[in-house]
Amino acid sequence: MKQDELLNKWLNGELNDAEWAEFKRRSDYDLNSGIIETAAEFKAGHFSKPEDFKSFKATYNQHKDYQPSLSYFKYVLRVAAILVIGLGIYFTLFSGGSELVQTAAGEKIFVMLPDNSEVHLNSVSKIEYNVKRWEDNRNLILNGEAFFKVAKGKKFDVVTTDGIVSVLGTQFNVKQRPGYFEVKCFEGMVRVSRDTILKDLKAGMTLSILNGELNLGTENEKQPSWMDNFSRFKAIPFSQVTAEIERQYDVEIDLPGSTVNRLFTGRFTHDNLEQALKEITVPMNLNYLINGSIIRIYGQNED
Repeated sequence: MKQDELLNKWLNGELNDAEWAEFKRRSDYDLNSGIIETAAEFKAGHFSKPEDFKSFKATYNQHKDYQPSLSYFKYVLRVAAILVIGLGIYFTLFSGGSELVQTAAGEKIFVMLPDNSEVHLNSVSKIEYNVKRWEDNRNLILNGEAFFKVAKGKKFDVVTTDGIVSVLGTQFNVKQRPGYFEVKCFEGMVRVSRDTILKDLKAGMTLSILNGELNLGTENEKQPSWMDNFSRFKAIPFSQVTAEIERQYDVEIDLPGSTVNRLFTGRFTHDNLEQALKEITVPMNLNYLINGSIIRIYGQNED
């Protein structure tokens, strides 16, 4: 049987007992097995060290007396390429200084950045930034909500899927939730850019984008309400309010379709679920029923 045909059948798992015995007697059997075992190491959550490639190269050099066919040589190069790519991923993701911080439902944490800028992270939120490159590139990715106290220095960018907030040194809050984007400036000035929108916000100014509609307003708070353990809303769809209840208390709310887009103005506390539910349902003439972690909200005339 031709060498390449036997090799191809082995790669496809098609060898019978006789062919398998013949294949194991080949001078390149150990080399082939070693290549496959090494390549198999490259999967999610596991990366080989640089020594793995050196070992592969040394093993291959020991078999120079074997003269492979062109197709076999291409196969070896393909596997070697996999190894090189895997090592590149390792150095990029695991040696690049990337830092990920995230919060669970009902959790709030404080993060000090390398330049002593402060980040207060609200529930069910996360930030990602590069520690090693921070001095030259103050760029942070946010998913969720966070309050920032930025140390003076080079440009500081908060990147979200809904827009970028840029500053030099100031205090501001960014909220990026499904269907809702909001920036509040508490000190200094920030620049918000999104598609064709470019707005500069001074202290006391707010910008929000709800379902694609831009709204500008003013704010007289000294810091975000969630840092004082309550959430406050002004003419916000009720579904956004209940979604925040879910994040703060790790519950699931069943909401009637008729109330999803009703506008809510008010607040709720973060340390008492029963009180929070009363604070959002009473003004809306609604009732609620708690069943473990499931909460059903319904109208006054419903059972």
